[in-house]
Amino acid sequence: MVERGEQLDNIQDKTDNLAQAAQGFRKGANRVRKDMWWKDMKMRMCLIAGVIIIIIVIVLAGHVPSHVRAISCLKGLDVSADACVTLSQYITNTLGIHCGALSGANLALEIAQKKYSESTIAYRLPADYLKGQDVDEQVLYYLFHRPYFHVNVVQDVTGVCLAGALKNVIAIAAGFVAGVGWGDNAKAAVMRRGLLEMIQFGTEFFNGDIDPSTFLKESAGVADLITSCAGGRNVRMGAEFAKHKSTKSLKQLEAELLNGQSAQGITTAKEVYEFLEARNALDRFPLMVATYNIAFNGLDIEKLPEILGHHWEVKHFKSKL
Repeated sequence: MVERGEQLDNIQDKTDNLAQAAQGFRKGANRVRKDMWWKDMKMRMCLIAGVIIIIIVIVLAGHVPSHVRAISCLKGLDVSADACVTLSQYITNTLGIHCGALSGANLALEIAQKKYSESTIAYRLPADYLKGQDVDEQVLYYLFHRPYFHVNVVQDVTGVCLAGALKNVIAIAAGFVAGVGWGDNAKAAVMRRGLLEMIQFGTEFFNGDIDPSTFLKESAGVADLITSCAGGRNVRMGAEFAKHKSTKSLKQLEAELLNGQSAQGITTAKEVYEFLEARNALDRFPLMVATYNIAFNGLDIEKLPEILGHHWEVKHFKSKL
């Protein structure tokens, strides 16, 4: 804007300032465009979460384009005596879309309050991956990473899914020992044994499709197990079950105490037991089996140390027994 009577030098200074500001704006815009390149990609991605996964997927079947990419935020398995399928694979099989998984030590309330936490995203590039127009590790990082919510992207989809589901069973066992007042040493023992059985389950039944280090290095592994055994829904149900001395079932307690939420470990414990039984593998997973028998068959929690100790003796001194 030129004012009446303004000197030519002042007008020149204003012009120079405007030119410098325009140049700075262009540089800033180019920098933003470079940093946010992934937002211009022609991609579609969906998150799948919730306890009614089977209903959701059945409703969506046939209506989702094959180029859509998905991330499952569920911690469970589709298990029967015949097969054990991760939920990300179930989504892929049913919807015909490529699906990864997000899992970790992620108590929902703390994340909602923007308290610092970590999580693991597992994703493998699909066979029809289009560079520059598709989801990859960098895209996932920019989509999910926040100053208070840190993510690590790995390729072990199966390992992340298994860890997220099986730790719920171990958390119920941790709740049992907490409920009878055995203290932190007992809970730590259950967590250690549980972590070993989680790794063994993955390597025995998904050999070649998991990375055992996922259970030890990632938030989706040991960190999620620690958090779940410290304060999640499953450990709470196990503790309440023990306090009520088995007078109420886990399902009854779930309905009474969780306000419509679910403790997924209850279902997973039963399904995993049936899966192991069908493969004559019960003796190799004493903690998971004992958890099932305490929850559903009236096994006394007091028998747990004896069961775990006997398994160690048989494993190491079998020839002498």
